[in-house]
Amino acid sequence: MPKLKKNSTTPVSGYMYMTETEFYNIENLARKDDSLKGFMDVFAFHRTTQSNVANQKYIEAAKKLYYTEDEMFLVDDDANVSITKDGAYVQGWMWVGKNQLNKKRG
Repeated sequence: MPKLKKNSTTPVSGYMYMTETEFYNIENLARKDDSLKGFMDVFAFHRTTQSNVANQKYIEAAKKLYYTEDEMFLVDDDANVSITKDGAYVQGWMWVGKNQLNKKRG
């Protein structure tokens, strides 16, 4: 894995899955280094707001709102959910047939 320079502005994003033990170990290491406080604050926020209980509520809502019998749009039971203060983005699947590849919108 490439190392990032300290105070790097290289954008890094994505989802990371950790066990409770892995999170606990990182949290304990970060407590020993004041420079990691901001990182751990963000981590702790996501740990509490991105809980499975909250995620499931948004997943169920997305299924109710957007499900179609022809399965043109689907949401997995374990979909990624990104919660914000006003709602959440829920990962879904949209079907696109080969005959739709060259169609223009409208």
